[in-house]
Amino acid sequence: MLNLNLSNIPNIYGKGTIFAFSGLDGLTNVASEFVATFTDEPYGLVFHTPTQRILNVTLPDTTDSKTAVATGDVLWVTHNRSISTRMV
Repeated sequence: MLNLNLSNIPNIYGKGTIFAFSGLDGLTNVASEFVATFTDEPYGLVFHTPTQRILNVTLPDTTDSKTAVATGDVLWVTHNRSISTRMV
């Protein structure tokens, strides 16, 4: 297992924080207009495209979760309980 030291990485989730492709993994294109911002309730993203879309990620209990990393292109949340998923 990979052991990461996250002590110097931002971990504050806050409404309006920009979330976008950083360009570290490839070329960027300003014309794509693919940018999102964090919502006021954890852990959602508002995509600012010609037709605005909202992606809400819900956990059983957000009081049992912790934002491990929150940067302009990474949102990593840990949760103390196991989460079961079901595809419909």
